[in-house]
Amino acid sequence: MEEGLTLDTREVKDNYRSAYEELEVVNRAVNMIVDDVSDIPFEVQEKIKGITPVVDNIRRTRVDLVLNKEPNPFQDVNTFKRNLIIDLLIDGNIFVYFDGAHMYQLPAQNVTIHSDTKTYIEKFEYDGHIEYSPREIIHIKENSFNSLYRGVPRLKPAYRTMYLLDNMRKFQDNFFKNGAVPGLVLKSPNTLSERIKERMLQAWAVRYNPKSGGKRPLILDGGLEVDALTKINFKELDFQSSINANEKIILEAMGVPPILLDGGNNANIRPNHRLYYLETIIPIVRKVGYAFERYFGFKLSEDVSNIPALQPELRDQA
Repeated sequence: MEEGLTLDTREVKDNYRSAYEELEVVNRAVNMIVDDVSDIPFEVQEKIKGITPVVDNIRRTRVDLVLNKEPNPFQDVNTFKRNLIIDLLIDGNIFVYFDGAHMYQLPAQNVTIHSDTKTYIEKFEYDGHIEYSPREIIHIKENSFNSLYRGVPRLKPAYRTMYLLDNMRKFQDNFFKNGAVPGLVLKSPNTLSERIKERMLQAWAVRYNPKSGGKRPLILDGGLEVDALTKINFKELDFQSSINANEKIILEAMGVPPILLDGGNNANIRPNHRLYYLETIIPIVRKVGYAFERYFGFKLSEDVSNIPALQPELRDQA
């Protein structure tokens, strides 16, 4: 049980941040979800009967303003929402501070939840010294099995695959940095002194390095022979099939159909695009919407009228 405990972020956010910034497929998948979720506005409807909102006496027009137009004097609504969804994907949590008039994002990695045995949450603490009461914070939590208080980011199940993909890329980089030539063995019929061996190695490294000499002819005398240390070839170092398989695993873990990134004229793109919205984008929008409903007390529905993937086919309208 977590009641009475202090709960910091359970994620090593740098791992996911570096994957987002350095791995193309992770960056693309995260950006797709973030941008698509942020483009869907809320339609603010009537007061919800039967619940006690956290904030009393707030007007419907004010709720519409902070959710769809101007969350605060310093950010446009799209930038604000994109920051929220990035936190949800990378940390598994969103923390929003409402001061009575405007909303501000608190980066999830810096927020500590102080739980309570009686009131569920005692307080929120930002950056180790700024405290907020539960009434001041809107907390949106991703799904989690181990914690009632903090969610698990969608990137976490794919972390092993992202780590493997990153190591493949690093191996390729190091291979080419080191000259892109498999190691060679020089065979000598005679026993050479350490001094002579060192001088020979230095001379070979300078003269026959592809970066400096390329395909210079080798001159072997004194019975020297050349043999390959490894049978690895360039085709085996490509990893292309493994990279493609790992990228597909990452996309599926994120909820993005891989076919959407393949491009081309494919008849299955439209149904997969619709599936992506119905099973990935809309659930995130609703998860955020339910938290705002509970806080403000107004019914919210997502406005998908401008989303082409969710519009019926012309033949279906006939």
